Amino acid sequence: LARDRKIPDRWLIRNQDLCNLEKAMRESDPAVRLRVLKRMQDFMTCFPPYWYYVARTQQALGQLCPAAETYERLVKVGQGHFRKDEMLAAGLANRAMILDYLHQTGAVDSAIKSLGYSTDVWEANLMAAQVLGRNGRPAEAEDAILRNLDVELERDRSTVALVSLYATTRNTQKLQAWLSNPAVVGRLPMPTLIRASAVLGSRRLPTAVVAQWAATVQARYDINIGADEFVLVTTPAWKLQSSEMSLNVGRESSRQSTIALMAGKSEVRFGRIGDIGHPLYGSSNPPPATLLVKFPDAPLVRLRLDSRPEVTTNTSTTLSSVVEMLTPTSFGGRHHALQLASVEIGDEQFAVAARLSGPDRTPAEESNPVMTPPVPNPGSPSKPEVAPTPPMAPPTTTPSTPAAASTNTSPGTAAESRTQSAPRPLSFPPIPVLTVPRFTIPQAINANSGPTLPDPQGPLEGPRFD
Repeated sequence: LARDRKIPDRWLIRNQDLCNLEKAMRESDPAVRLRVLKRMQDFMTCFPPYWYYVARTQQALGQLCPAAETYERLVKVGQGHFRKDEMLAAGLANRAMILDYLHQTGAVDSAIKSLGYSTDVWEANLMAAQVLGRNGRPAEAEDAILRNLDVELERDRSTVALVSLYATTRNTQKLQAWLSNPAVVGRLPMPTLIRASAVLGSRRLPTAVVAQWAATVQARYDINIGADEFVLVTTPAWKLQSSEMSLNVGRESSRQSTIALMAGKSEVRFGRIGDIGHPLYGSSNPPPATLLVKFPDAPLVRLRLDSRPEVTTNTSTTLSSVVEMLTPTSFGGRHHALQLASVEIGDEQFAVAARLSGPDRTPAEESNPVMTPPVPNPGSPSKPEVAPTPPMAPPTTTPSTPAAASTNTSPGTAAESRTQSAPRPLSFPPIPVLTVPRFTIPQAINANSGPTLPDPQGPLEGPRFD
């Protein structure tokens, strides 16, 4: 039939060749996989998926220039057959990322062509948006991200990408509108929220962001016999394991800390910070603390924590103090809670305790009302939204210190202090875990491929989406 129809032999794909291609893609070593694929080239010259798999393997090996050329060959072989082709959209998005990383021309053109082949490949949409945003095309980058949000495709990563785009392009009006929605704020990892807050400034920052800071941080001194400890408990959204930290208590500075990653929370502990008080009776005036946090590609953050008075049920007689000293459980230690007084990002200070205890809206918010984006449909297939609980109810128990794997963190700064402010108990709501989005190709067309863009020389430079 092929001879009767005068079909060239190079157009024919035999069943055995397809089986061999599937077997080659199951090879875990990309170097071996690439050699096997190269031997099959004569039998699959006109088969577009073959060129896609070759390009992905080259990309996994760090052969970026050959991978870009192979993606271009994929487009030449595959275009013109279908108006909608997810593989061509994915291939062009990868080619755009490679050209943009190598600072070569054609990255924007490849990103735009990628968007033209498909609308519902969320990874390709975000990759194209990243390239367009870095090359001065913010409107087209915004539209590429909204392709996902408008139809509930990977809302978490898409929300992070959109907020990062607004922060990078300094679109303060839209950035303020989105951050006024507590459901949106709850989806953002803290490094993204820190960078966005630095762009808005203290006067434009919505109260929802301040409430999120207060609701996701709990701090205390663990008073023991001898040197005492500082403990900070946060939600996973803070991503403190990827940061560098140091602590200032009075005139003392500490860089040695451990972090325990547990289900739904992270616990940072600085041991032997000094003698804060005595474990058998409360301290009347424990010192404030300042935690310095340095996230990658973000300004230096200072969390200023003030003392919160201990609440006792009976303070009338000396007999109660004597009974407390004689109680065996008293020797287990005492906790003294701290409250988040302010957050400093770079050189700008954002009041937390004072703002939450005052009016719900700042004068800047009242004079510049903004429309908040709609809350996503609860019935959508994406991850459910969890809005942060207002920081009103105190925790029922003091967080314990379960055993967990620990890692050391560092860097140092000068000692800092702050006057005490009125205490307010903090709540600790469950916040969805957001990871740094890595732009990869859909599983349906990339089940056996390697990472999207391995970089043997380090991370991509310039603005990026978290």
